[in-house]
Amino acid sequence: LSDADAAELASILARVQHLEADIAAAQAGKTRARADAAALAAKMAAGQRESVQVHDMALRSIAAELGVATRVADRTMQRHINNAATLAESFPATLDAWGRGEITQGHVRTIVETGSIIPADALPAFEAEALRRCEGETPGRVRAGLELLAERLHPRTLTERHIDARETRAVRITAGADGMSELWATLPTLLADAIHDRLTQGARIVKDAAAAAAKEARADTLVAAGGAAFGLTSGGDDAMFPGEFAPDRRTMDQIR
Repeated sequence: LSDADAAELASILARVQHLEADIAAAQAGKTRARADAAALAAKMAAGQRESVQVHDMALRSIAAELGVATRVADRTMQRHINNAATLAESFPATLDAWGRGEITQGHVRTIVETGSIIPADALPAFEAEALRRCEGETPGRVRAGLELLAERLHPRTLTERHIDARETRAVRITAGADGMSELWATLPTLLADAIHDRLTQGARIVKDAAAAAAKEARADTLVAAGGAAFGLTSGGDDAMFPGEFAPDRRTMDQIR
């Protein structure tokens, strides 16, 4: 780069960094506002006899108001509010660092997702180390290390937690468009991997068999066409040309 180009690039870099800091501050500020909305819903329900129902009604009402103002669906806004409350209450230092522009939204998401398994009393230690590791690194590069850190700081072993997690096994159906639905299963990872592997093996067998059949049909067609050139066919055009064998164009996901 020439001196002029280097100077222009430095100016662009400074502008981008300044804008990124402004965006981070705005995103953190919006998150704080949403967390305040969650606190307001809790305050409105405090002391009420049916506090859970009152809280849910208040939260839905607040989410509806914020959703209209920001052109966001009620349920989506309610999820945003709940996520903001979790961040503000359980990861306050992360929210502060985000507001100062020291980390990005991707870092915040990684810290919250990897730290979600840790009990509240161990979160401050995890959060402090996570923020230190995020300095100068991308979210993707720190995720694996933070997952290991969370496992190390958790007072219960993975085996103990897995025994409890097995009780959440379930099968659910989510209706989709055009007569389609999604079938969801929550089950141990070992079984999920085994089921997926068995389906993949079966799909590969089907796909390989279809490819072999198509190759054989093409070969038969070529043999019949060669015989016809010497007047060796006897079954008419249909016998000489069995027709195009349509290849199986389904994807592995469709066959599975």
